[in-house]
Amino acid sequence: RNAVLLSLRGLQGIKSVGKDDWGKSIMVWSNPLLESIAELSSLCSQLPGSLDIRDNAKLSSLRGTECIKGLGKDANGNNLFVQDNPSLRSFQGLTAVRAELSGAVIIEGNAQLASLSGLQNIRGIGENYGG
Repeated sequence: RNAVLLSLRGLQGIKSVGKDDWGKSIMVWSNPLLESIAELSSLCSQLPGSLDIRDNAKLSSLRGTECIKGLGKDANGNNLFVQDNPSLRSFQGLTAVRAELSGAVIIEGNAQLASLSGLQNIRGIGENYGG
């Protein structure tokens, strides 16, 4: 939790990421003042692990993820986990993911999210280790 983080400034030149012991490549968790992840826009590759975005009260879009080509799985078998982002209105940004995902996509508790537009290029979704 970072109660004062306003932006991801400083990450705007990042070209690649690895993954942690849990298989997560990008985790944006519990940042109540964070409104944007646009600084990730130079990340133009396949993520070796999952993309996990949770509990960011002011985050309204996934703009900044436009160049991510694919998503790996985390230790639970999830490729994408987007939960409890009450201001999130759009998945626009993930349109470059044009693959079949071998793991699960979990989307829950995003009160303003009215559409999954932005995920339309994903060709298939697998399952996590819970089935």
